[in-house]
Amino acid sequence: MGITVFYSGRIAELDRIEEMEDRVIDLALAIGGLTNLWRSWSKVPPGRVVRGLIANLFPGQDSISLLVSPEGWLVPLHEISAAEEEAFSGPPTCWVKTQFGSLEGHVALVELLRFLKREFFPDLQVQDEGEYWESRDLKRLHAKRIQMQTMIGEFADQLCMHGLSPEAAEDTNILVHRIERVAEQVHRILKRPLEHPPVDLDGINDANTDLNMKKWEAFYREQRRQQERISRVIDDEMRAGKRPSEALDAALSREMSWDVHDQDEERAAKLDTSDDWGREDSRESEVELGGSWRSATDSMPYVEQDSLDCYGVEPHPLLQMALDFSLQVHLLLERNSLIQSSAAQILRQAIGELRGGLVQGLHCSEATLHSDRRGWAVVQMKRALRGTAFGRGAAFALRGGSHINHSEFEFLNEQFVGFQEEIQKLLATLLPPD
Repeated sequence: MGITVFYSGRIAELDRIEEMEDRVIDLALAIGGLTNLWRSWSKVPPGRVVRGLIANLFPGQDSISLLVSPEGWLVPLHEISAAEEEAFSGPPTCWVKTQFGSLEGHVALVELLRFLKREFFPDLQVQDEGEYWESRDLKRLHAKRIQMQTMIGEFADQLCMHGLSPEAAEDTNILVHRIERVAEQVHRILKRPLEHPPVDLDGINDANTDLNMKKWEAFYREQRRQQERISRVIDDEMRAGKRPSEALDAALSREMSWDVHDQDEERAAKLDTSDDWGREDSRESEVELGGSWRSATDSMPYVEQDSLDCYGVEPHPLLQMALDFSLQVHLLLERNSLIQSSAAQILRQAIGELRGGLVQGLHCSEATLHSDRRGWAVVQMKRALRGTAFGRGAAFALRGGSHINHSEFEFLNEQFVGFQEEIQKLLATLLPPD
């Protein structure tokens, strides 16, 4: 029960997959979403590769599968292994549930699919239970959601009470006008050139101005785009038979124009210590569960909540709280056999964003004591906040699908709300008063 968007189709040109990936990554970064580039293949038969990306545009809705089989079909998340083994006999159907997200999220999803149909998947078939795909009627979509929430009953009341989205308190006409702007924004972002000019951080001397904050945001998006491209090259090079160190060197050389032969021998020796890298090891925001996370942060100075002074060697307590929480979540998912579920994957990625944002946002050095670096701390704190929003959305999806019980849901929701409140306090120390 709920509102779901179903879609299926085949990409017209397989050699445009990377262009499609870059378009969607650009959109996700611009609107505060999350993406995960994907390359997987089976050894028997060799050569069958599932490529593409998984996108999460707005908190509370399912992941969007834009994975493509060797024949070009869009691949549902639960059929990745099947696509690696053999060709589909017909177009499989992907779907995204949106009822626990916002109207903006539903509209952004549909407008993205509309763009993909025009540019990459000319035979894309879409069925929208909210009827927005067919009509672009926002009032009808809103009415469908109200009807759905009435049918769901108590849990929908809980959703409204916890305030994941502000729609229930808004006038319908105001809501429609606001969401129309979201649709326009999606198409404006998707139509702009993929090439972005380098971000010039020279001359920043007051990170609290609107102009300089925009520069820091652009710098962050530039880094994330580069990170995704490096990850893509590493996967492709390893599939071609290269060792992890060789794949990394190729990626750095191609994407960063880095002459790896000029690097010292110590770095090369470290890279060759293990060839057992997992696919997610290149994500800078992820920390392997059970690893020595505390030892990695023992020497990290931190930012106090009421100042920007550097103190000693202890990590900020919020970082330890985030680690403890991630371990608890891992055990919860494992206990409920949810490690591979879509909502669980969003939850884990959200915690990675929370922790990655806190690590970089709280890290303090002499440089960050000056105002020209506060902007970067603000950007990273906003990243951590996005992580909490996507985490709450995933918790609603898990509870709505009866994958976790009420007490487990309350635990997740309360933890994310607590992190939101603490991060907002930290932001208040970095931003000037109104």
